[in-house]
Amino acid sequence: MQKTALYAFAGLFMISACLIVTHAVQRAPEHIVPSISLDRLPRVIGEWKAEQENGAQEGIQERIHTSSTLIRFYRRGSGPRIELLLAVSTSREALSDPRNSLPPGNWRILERKERAFSGQQFTEVTADNLFQQYRVLYRVQPLDHEKDRTSVMENLQLLHDRMQNKKRRMRWLLIHARVPALHRQAEEVYRFVEALSVQIALHLEPGG
Repeated sequence: MQKTALYAFAGLFMISACLIVTHAVQRAPEHIVPSISLDRLPRVIGEWKAEQENGAQEGIQERIHTSSTLIRFYRRGSGPRIELLLAVSTSREALSDPRNSLPPGNWRILERKERAFSGQQFTEVTADNLFQQYRVLYRVQPLDHEKDRTSVMENLQLLHDRMQNKKRRMRWLLIHARVPALHRQAEEVYRFVEALSVQIALHLEPGG
């Protein structure tokens, strides 16, 4: 009798949990992506210190299909100010176009090449419009791994998706750092991104 009551209670709990998840999924706009806390990234990265933190610039969140962004400005001593953008989205394609993460304007990609920092591949581009030119280093990397789902809500979401025969949409992390494209400033953003890669692995990657 006690086992029957326990099974009934467990079944009722699972049904209620699935209904809650279903309600949340139905109400959530597509561009709002369940995300990690990007502000876990330290405000001091090696010799660089955060000077300022901004909200997302106009249009960026819509272009990369996310509401989860972090924009910070870092500087080392009297060196150039580096603008860092972190974002989470389920649209890898949108994140992979560096023009989507730049301020509004008709940006052209003048040069593109691959560079390695701390064992990770970054794309380096030089982009300009009529008024500005930037050197940008960016990387798009997966944020979700099946074995890393440990929270109760994530596991309930996965259960719900399987019951609905849905494929879970994968989340991607964008790392985007830029400086004005002057020759002397380029080396500074290279060194910053190398130090940044270590902090990303420690504080933002699954299991970090």
